[in-house]
Amino acid sequence: MVEQSLRKREVGGSSPSTGTSLQLLGKYALVLVSLAAYVGLSLLTEHLESTGAVPDPGSWLQLAAGAAFGVLVLGPYAAAACRLPRILALAAVSAAIYYGAIAFVANGPLSGDLIVSLVLVGSGAALLSGLAVVVIAPRKPAWRLMPLLLVAGAGGGAAFELKVANDGLLLVGHAAWQLLVCFALHYGFGRTPLTSSSAS
Repeated sequence: MVEQSLRKREVGGSSPSTGTSLQLLGKYALVLVSLAAYVGLSLLTEHLESTGAVPDPGSWLQLAAGAAFGVLVLGPYAAAACRLPRILALAAVSAAIYYGAIAFVANGPLSGDLIVSLVLVGSGAALLSGLAVVVIAPRKPAWRLMPLLLVAGAGGGAAFELKVANDGLLLVGHAAWQLLVCFALHYGFGRTPLTSSSAS
């Protein structure tokens, strides 16, 4: 009984009842912390740019925002053994993914077709994030992980094209991408089928 209880507490290994929803809500809360970190870092970057105290603060923002996502959203999947080094490795890979995604959109071969570039980069970044968890955490994925990430990343990437008033930080796009990828990771690594119903 104790062993079964511990297995249900593993990330992505909840029962088909309310445990799955609670775990997903907890992960969404971590996404909100990640988004709050992004906003804080963006405001700090604007301040540093105005003062000129730090050279190229935008690049540091990209790396730090990516690392925050790696720690908060990918980190919970890290195995107990060597947990801290695994989380730090996920943070480093996530920082590189985010930095590369921004560079591709801004300077890549499809920079002239923004929506196509955003969809491709969104999907690619989501897939790379999932692969990072598979290799570094490590976690065994369900067959649905890659299709879920592909769709979630594409939808999140497209959300960056949404025109929202007073959203100079593109927070809506960041929120959509992170929440959708969080959802895909949760069900892509879980043993609970995506269509399973809650226990009555």
